[in-house]
Amino acid sequence: MFDKNYTTFVPDRSDWQYNGFIFTDGSRSDHSPLAGAGVYVQTDGEELVFPLGHHTTVFQAEVYAQLICAKLENLCTEITVLLQFALTVWRP
Repeated sequence: MFDKNYTTFVPDRSDWQYNGFIFTDGSRSDHSPLAGAGVYVQTDGEELVFPLGHHTTVFQAEVYAQLICAKLENLCTEITVLLQFALTVWRP
């Protein structure tokens, strides 16, 4: 039931291979209650923007952008995902 169909490998930085980059971002505005996700494909300059509505968290928007990135690269047998998450501590 919980079989995983992926592997996780963290290479040394000297082993990184660059075949072009896909940048992703998920965010929520402080000035409006809306969230969204974006994807930028460096090799062909393609920009994708996804409005995600009022109830989406920043984390959900970030993950959605990563999912879109994986779907764009579905013809590859291997992709490398570099993640950067900013964590915010909220105190009431």
